[in-house]
Amino acid sequence: MNRIIRVVGGVFYKRHPEVQVQLFRKVSGSIAGYFEFPGGKIESNETAESALKREILEELGVSIVVQDLVGSNTFEVTGRSIELTLYLIELEGPAEFVFSDHDAVLWLNENESTSPPIAPGDVPLLPQIFSLIKTKI
Repeated sequence: MNRIIRVVGGVFYKRHPEVQVQLFRKVSGSIAGYFEFPGGKIESNETAESALKREILEELGVSIVVQDLVGSNTFEVTGRSIELTLYLIELEGPAEFVFSDHDAVLWLNENESTSPPIAPGDVPLLPQIFSLIKTKI
């Protein structure tokens, strides 16, 4: 049995004029060209929340506040088992993104959720994401 690699991702969102989530296009790796929720591996000495804060700072150059747990999805990528856990997040104060692993950003609404190429591990969690955000309205 493969060892499960634990990763965490963050979902920036807005509620007005409609519920939308922000995705970032990956530049390299197995999902290069796909839009994803930013994040990365959880190190052995980290909680999911602390790993998410570190990864967002490394990938986007911004500090965040971790909000609600969205859920998890386990999937295979190039023979590896990945357990992705997603959280809703928000910027900690005003900030501008400084990309290191991404080259584009887009806002996606619930009706567009199959339009751009979205990372396969993120897709199954989209209904949960939109449902959770709607409860916050």
